[in-house]
Amino acid sequence: MSRVTIISSDCHAGALPVTYNEYMPRRYHEAANAWWIGYAREMYARAGTFFDQEAVETYAEQVGEGGGRMRAFSDPGTRLSDEDVLGMLSDASSPFAPRRGEFDATVRIRELDADGIAGEVIFPQMAPFGAGLMQYRFPVTPEQSFVGCQAYNRWLADLCRANPQRHAGVALIDVEDIDASVREIRAAREMGLWGGVLASQVAGRQEHVHHAPAQARMLTSPLELSDADLAAGQAVYDAQCTRCHGRAGTGGTTPAAGRPAPADLTRPDLRTHTDGEIYWVVAKGIPASGMPAAAGLSETARWQLVAWVRNLGGIKP
Repeated sequence: MSRVTIISSDCHAGALPVTYNEYMPRRYHEAANAWWIGYAREMYARAGTFFDQEAVETYAEQVGEGGGRMRAFSDPGTRLSDEDVLGMLSDASSPFAPRRGEFDATVRIRELDADGIAGEVIFPQMAPFGAGLMQYRFPVTPEQSFVGCQAYNRWLADLCRANPQRHAGVALIDVEDIDASVREIRAAREMGLWGGVLASQVAGRQEHVHHAPAQARMLTSPLELSDADLAAGQAVYDAQCTRCHGRAGTGGTTPAAGRPAPADLTRPDLRTHTDGEIYWVVAKGIPASGMPAAAGLSETARWQLVAWVRNLGGIKP
């Protein structure tokens, strides 16, 4: 039998958030930690939408402590402090942190050996400030984007140096400042990295909009919509939506820094949205605006909430 050398051309690596602080000036640490906390809170809120609730429960039963955290995060009543959130994201046992093989060189080699992989090309992920990969969720400055890319590249170079004959790292290159980009490309090559992903910081300046897919817009409510359904929808709205949209649905509350003002749910153009589109927004959230997904709500409760939102807009459900 002939020998075959296998090279994996699409692997990924990322450090724990606190590790990146070692690769960037101290003045960026607070802002970087705040970005990670916002990212983590979004992931926690969407746990029940990435995986349906039955899958969350099954996962939680099988994996112990980490699964218990996932179950807790899918509960809209769970509220962790910023310190707890950052601690969970920096805890290698957390289901929301990178797997140990993504940042531990010894574990990574062991996993490559187990898979029969001789070498790999490593692409970026989990970079500070999103680094052009996840910025659309939370706006960042061009300076923060560049520093995030630099920190990732320097960390990745250190990871690859542990086994340079088996790891070919790919750098993150911010292209907002061409002269700086050229210097970073040269620095990446000097550090032993082998390629680059061009990341535009403008992703962090996109409008905070949602685009429901066509299939979602065609959905219709399965409910007969009794008075009891409408009252139940109001109860859900009061519990989960009034903090931002106000009890009357007119918005007007003060947005978080860098976020748009909460939407006025009574505005006339709401009439152009189908029930299915509103349901999709309720189920998925609008991450870039800070609106979380309605994790933990049953399908019936979501449709009841849709009916109440319609009611706020003066539309008879």
